[in-house]
Amino acid sequence: MVTETATTPAWRRAARAAYRSIPFKRELLTALRRVWQPPEQVYRHLHFQGPFDTTFAGKSFQIFHSGTILENTLFWEGVGASWERVSLQLWARLAPDARVVLDIGANTGVYSTIAAAQGAREVIAFEPNPAFCDAISRSNTLNGFRIQIEPVALSDAPGTIAFSGYQVDDGPDAASRRPGWTSVPRRTLASFLEERAISSVDLIKCDVERHEPAVFRGMGRHLAEQRPSILVEILDDECAGALAELFAPAGYRYYSIDDARGSIRRIPSLRRSDHMNVLLCRPEVGDRLEADRSLPWR
Repeated sequence: MVTETATTPAWRRAARAAYRSIPFKRELLTALRRVWQPPEQVYRHLHFQGPFDTTFAGKSFQIFHSGTILENTLFWEGVGASWERVSLQLWARLAPDARVVLDIGANTGVYSTIAAAQGAREVIAFEPNPAFCDAISRSNTLNGFRIQIEPVALSDAPGTIAFSGYQVDDGPDAASRRPGWTSVPRRTLASFLEERAISSVDLIKCDVERHEPAVFRGMGRHLAEQRPSILVEILDDECAGALAELFAPAGYRYYSIDDARGSIRRIPSLRRSDHMNVLLCRPEVGDRLEADRSLPWR
């Protein structure tokens, strides 16, 4: 979402104000998209708020554009064209057979929306950012989906946690120490699953900016018992090491996903991703995916 500060040049504030005043931007940009694909340095400024139509993995649905660069990318380039293109392919292969899907760090709900479009029976989005929760709610209305929205942060203990809009920090007094941060409620995934009597989680996406080990510690015994397929962001070796210890009892197979180059490869042990995401799944699920030669294996 485009924001302005006291240091934003006056000409830029004026240009943005003029752009905001243009009527029917959604309709104009939708018409423009049919005849022209602007480069990223141009389209990142051509944003709007409102719904747009898209298609991915054989399903058509709508996304509510709340003004973020992610939605701008999806609007101009299409879902699955560049942003997390391989991760989304894998997600769309796994979602139709999933009874319960958890989207942890849902952002504006792209993964949740695709899972619902692919026919997952129950989709639950965990997202503490109120603006993002509103975008998911609007997409629900547009598509007639029933994605459940949980406005909390998942972690390894109940209480509150500092939150910036994208990241969390569980250090003492983090919200008061860091400008622009606030406290949001947090809970463990184990407590949520037990409260809802959910014993069959099949698919999880987790992208919480290096807080992933705390999320899966908070899943407790349910991780090894339920053994869901997991698409998880792993940005560094420290995070990979902590997750490897947590996931070891589940007997997973590991796949590193390179969304930048457009490829997947099986890896013998859990490590930092080739780009950002890693897929963990049961061996039988891995066998089925590896047999799908339409996926970009290397």
